[in-house]
Amino acid sequence: MLDLEVSAQAVRAQQGRYRPLLLLDATASTDTSPSLLAAGGTIRSTQRALVLGAEVSQTFSVGTRLDLRVENRTTTSEGSFGGVSGSLGPGYGLSVRFGVVQPLLRGFGDSVGEAALRAALLARESSARARDATASGSLSGVLQAYWELWYAQKALGIEREARGLVVRQREDAQKREAAGAVAPVDLLANETRLAELDQSVLAAEIGVRQRAVELRRALGEAAPQGDFDVSGAVPPAIGSPGDGAATLAAAQEAAYVIAQQQLDLARAEDALRTAGEATRSRLDLAAWVQAQGLGNDTVDPMFTQLGGLDNVSANVGLVFELPLSGDQHAAERKGAELALTAARARLDAVRQQIAAQTATELESLTLAAESVTLAERTAEVSRRSLAAQQKRIASGAGIPLEVSEAEDALRRALLAVERARVNGVEAQVRIEDLTGRLLVKWGVAP
Repeated sequence: MLDLEVSAQAVRAQQGRYRPLLLLDATASTDTSPSLLAAGGTIRSTQRALVLGAEVSQTFSVGTRLDLRVENRTTTSEGSFGGVSGSLGPGYGLSVRFGVVQPLLRGFGDSVGEAALRAALLARESSARARDATASGSLSGVLQAYWELWYAQKALGIEREARGLVVRQREDAQKREAAGAVAPVDLLANETRLAELDQSVLAAEIGVRQRAVELRRALGEAAPQGDFDVSGAVPPAIGSPGDGAATLAAAQEAAYVIAQQQLDLARAEDALRTAGEATRSRLDLAAWVQAQGLGNDTVDPMFTQLGGLDNVSANVGLVFELPLSGDQHAAERKGAELALTAARARLDAVRQQIAAQTATELESLTLAAESVTLAERTAEVSRRSLAAQQKRIASGAGIPLEVSEAEDALRRALLAVERARVNGVEAQVRIEDLTGRLLVKWGVAP
């Protein structure tokens, strides 16, 4: 957001580039110099002048420069020869001069004059896209970290429940062993299974702590602020991928990385328009017209002559400049053309990348939805299988190994259900990020 504000200030600076300028100046001078006389000898004269000037200039984006200058000059002259001295003035002069300079080749037209403004506008748009991409990426990261923590806490609950079931089975087996219904060796299977689940519970607890750290990092928390308990949240239903072609088109239209590359392409295209401009031939038209008045010892004639346009001067000229070698100009143009080609290639590559990513996420969403259905079916079958094995054990027909296998199958199925749900939610988040819909959905669009 700060980068965007910097870019906005750069735009304002360029928009103020062609504002009128006021120049005020004052000069006081004295000049004493000798000169030759036709009759022989020299004469020394002193001239003093005080000049006050005010000038307003305006440059336009097409390269035209207009100047209006008003100048007041007060002069005195003194000289001596053979011991005789004399003076002239003071003289009071006032002049008004209007000038125009128009480039006809180098620097002509808006394409050159507004190049910096266009670059600033593109930079501002790029900063806005970068801000949105960062915001969407940050939100996506928070959401995915949140649901990863949710899964870790759900997995911990499943592992603890499985351990609790084995503990109850061990207690029941101990009671039956005390009654002489089972041999002491039959308790070893429960002890082995309990040790395995202790390890699984510990691993799940570590996973919860790790996911909590990742969520805090995504939220920008420098230090822990209490424990997160998100296990009570309900994951949103996994939506249908819908029209895959429409989603791909939306990603191509709204993906932030594509927008950035499009802006890079626009910058390269604009750079080509002005490439080599500084090394072009120069042809400038310069013209000015000036009116002036002069009074001796009094200011009235100065105003009278100026108002009557008694003393008017004008000048029109051309200035031509031709580089004697075109190597620099050709190199700059060639470099800009290659940069444009590279920008187009990068845009094509990014479009292909986004298309592949979107297609992959759509497949992940479809797979997650199917996986949830299959995992829930597996979990239901595992529950029935476990119940049947427990009945067999109670009747003396089953063996502990079969019960352990059934319990493990149910645990894996329950974990698979929750994992598939989270995979689906995260795939939806990534698709919304790719299509530019995530910020709008959550109401945090900048």
